[in-house]
Amino acid sequence: MKGTELCRRALGRPGVFVLAVIVWMGAWVGALELMGAGAGPEGPRASPTCDPGFMERVVPSWKTGGALARDPTRVAPEWYRVTRGVVEVDVAFPVVSPAFRARVQGWVEEAVRELEESARLHEESLREQGESPRASLEVRYAVGYLDSKLVSVLLCVGGAVRGAAHPWSDAWVLNFLPDEDRPLETAEMFRPGWRPEAAWRRTCARQIARRMIREESFSSCGIDEDEEACVRREAGEWEGHLLHYEAWGRVWLTAEGLVFVFSNFPHAVGEVQGCRAPWKAARPALRPEVRRRLGRP
Repeated sequence: MKGTELCRRALGRPGVFVLAVIVWMGAWVGALELMGAGAGPEGPRASPTCDPGFMERVVPSWKTGGALARDPTRVAPEWYRVTRGVVEVDVAFPVVSPAFRARVQGWVEEAVRELEESARLHEESLREQGESPRASLEVRYAVGYLDSKLVSVLLCVGGAVRGAAHPWSDAWVLNFLPDEDRPLETAEMFRPGWRPEAAWRRTCARQIARRMIREESFSSCGIDEDEEACVRREAGEWEGHLLHYEAWGRVWLTAEGLVFVFSNFPHAVGEVQGCRAPWKAARPALRPEVRRRLGRP
């Protein structure tokens, strides 16, 4: 079922209305679909933004960058809350353009298919217990950069399947060029031949190790082990993970710099991690045209 069908089903539910809005960033128009009062699991108070705990693991503190960062009316949430087979879908993402929407919907469709397949694996055992297969998908977002020339969005993803050992979390990143109405692919952002895993693997491993150790209150360290020694040891293990990891392509842009977003173990809650590369250090790796869009020539 494509995104347009998701829209049609949503419009058939009580409490849904459609509001046409003009989003003036460049010159494009978007359609904003909002859920009416009482809709959704938390009614009108449901938040479209990423959970603070999720964001803490990606980057402890961050600010939205870009010339339009202080004008929240430039982007507004679009909701899809529908039931797709055995999967409850609860998705929020910012209104940017039809091409932006299409990319997000493609990711949602893929995630729903995976959840349906996973639910089928547990169907027999659930029926023996008198239960039916169910699954859920939730997507929220955080806007890291907002300008008429560039938008960068982090999509925080959570899923669960009845009968599975645990829920899981993941993250998607979409960088978008409003004036060209198309995504900015990661390969277009960096100079030819630049390899983030070579330039940032050690730094990222230490950032992630330090954050995880402090979250766990040193539970992964020895009783008398110094924190820095523990960080070095744990970082060595993370370097091994990041050396072979393929997700260096998820690069979120914020006011403070680039954030590489990793999901090393996407089938477990809390395993999405991030690593910040400050603009001063990251600037030489960016293509000149990208630096100009960011106002950092």
